[in-house]
Amino acid sequence: MGSLTDQNTAGTDELLRQLKIKVGVARRLIKEAASYEKEAAAQEQKIAGMRTEGRDSYDIKKQEEVLQESYMMIPDSKSRLQAALEHLAAFLTQSRDVKEVQESDVYAEANELATQLVTADSSG
Repeated sequence: MGSLTDQNTAGTDELLRQLKIKVGVARRLIKEAASYEKEAAAQEQKIAGMRTEGRDSYDIKKQEEVLQESYMMIPDSKSRLQAALEHLAAFLTQSRDVKEVQESDVYAEANELATQLVTADSSG
């Protein structure tokens, strides 16, 4: 008798665990994308300062190479974030009928993150 309830509880626990993992991945990738953008902006300022100070052109060129590397990481991090948010949104759709998932603490944050996907799609 209790085994069906235990199976349901185990299944719900697994869904909640997966949801927490997906939210954690999305959070990390949001921070990563923001970090690359911040790094690129700081590098742009550094290069502008070097030019203003009349620094050696070789040094400036090397810093521009660093800037280009930062620029190359931005689309990659954003595409990984996009994929993570799509997986999260799909997971929310698949588990929308599971009451325990909807009532969990992490569900509201997951919905908010999935909303960022919609916002990014409509603005990009």
